[in-house]
Amino acid sequence: KLAEQEHVLSLNYHHIVTDGWSGGVISRDITEAYRQLRAGLTPELPAPAATYAEHVERQREQRASGQWESELDFWQERLAGLEALELPADRVRPAEPTRNGETFTVSFPSGLLGQARSLAQEQGASLYMVVAAALKVVLARYSGQDDIAIGVPMLGRTDPELEDVVGLFINMTVLRSDLSGGITFAELIERIADNNLDVYDNQDVPFDHVVDRVQPARDAGRNPLFQIAVQLLGETTTGDALQLDGLETESILVSGGRSRFDLSFSFIEGADRLRLIVEYATDL
Repeated sequence: KLAEQEHVLSLNYHHIVTDGWSGGVISRDITEAYRQLRAGLTPELPAPAATYAEHVERQREQRASGQWESELDFWQERLAGLEALELPADRVRPAEPTRNGETFTVSFPSGLLGQARSLAQEQGASLYMVVAAALKVVLARYSGQDDIAIGVPMLGRTDPELEDVVGLFINMTVLRSDLSGGITFAELIERIADNNLDVYDNQDVPFDHVVDRVQPARDAGRNPLFQIAVQLLGETTTGDALQLDGLETESILVSGGRSRFDLSFSFIEGADRLRLIVEYATDL
């Protein structure tokens, strides 16, 4: 309690049991429970259509059926010969990462969001593909490389029954693009769209199994296969749009002082605004 009419609600989850999507599930449950309490009712929330234990069992079935092996063959071919991205840094990369990090936020003008959405529609692509293409152009410029790979977190909830389950479902994948040959931005979006479909079809095998199969050159100071992660989330899936009847709410960004990768870009899309949360390794 900060004042008579001002309070802070702090929600802290361990990543071993939740992911970003789960935050939205929890926020929706809080919203509904608050609505019922305010109406003088005892909160009753519907049970999820599935459980996390059932998800684990499905993974075992996928592995036993050979689905993972097929996906591993895809990743071995797709990521062959991938070199580490070399971005300029302020400091020498430590031999062992400390995971120390900081966070800052950028808010884009609403007009820019509208333009990006229009471009995505013109290209038959998603907003994520547009922002990923833009970021890859920037990474190519600063690295001097034209073979750019970024980490893409997949929700891991391809079964609709898992949409309302709280748990760690997220799995990292790799989106690799060739920017050589003077391609246009529209052509890059098209390449990313095609590659993204392949990635989606091969997202089930856990990332550590992919690393074991691809066998990239290992460097203890780098994350294998990619050092930059990019995601696009909606406010309703992150919990940013927590709505409590009769109250005005806003989200407060709290830095955890950690960074899993060299850079992580999280674009948060609202109805009329686009924000970017950047998490960076302070060791670099």
